[in-house]
Amino acid sequence: MKYKSLLISDLDETLQNAHKPLSKKQARVIEGILEKGTLLSIISGASVKSLYARVVSKINPIFFKSIVFYANNGGVCFQACEDLSFRYIYDHSTEFKNYKTDILEIVSDYFIKKGMGEIEFAEGRAALEGVVCIEDKESQITIVLKGNVDVASNGKEI
Repeated sequence: MKYKSLLISDLDETLQNAHKPLSKKQARVIEGILEKGTLLSIISGASVKSLYARVVSKINPIFFKSIVFYANNGGVCFQACEDLSFRYIYDHSTEFKNYKTDILEIVSDYFIKKGMGEIEFAEGRAALEGVVCIEDKESQITIVLKGNVDVASNGKEI
């Protein structure tokens, strides 16, 4: 199919409400855009499973050929097929997972060496009370320093 336009969009808080499935109205609007010859690229930090549940399952399968999904912050690129299977264009998420443990160990060791204490890891989240929060998602690790913390000065408030 020859497309007239390309629309690239984030998912959460752009095409739909954060972490919620598309509403019927949102799905119809997207389908209307696709009917006019638009190639849609949806980019999200969400997993393939989450994109399926929140978007793919809400769109009429005849439009799947006009949508390219980028899940896991671009770590996976796929298209849904009319039979509801997936055609992966690429999947780099396994490469990233090989580095996760090393990254988390390095961050944890740094905080211990700086005398800030040991980071507690549990169910994809880690925290050093009042100082840092680490969230281990499928394709990214988010490290958030809480408050006005200067890591170079052993976690003292600045």
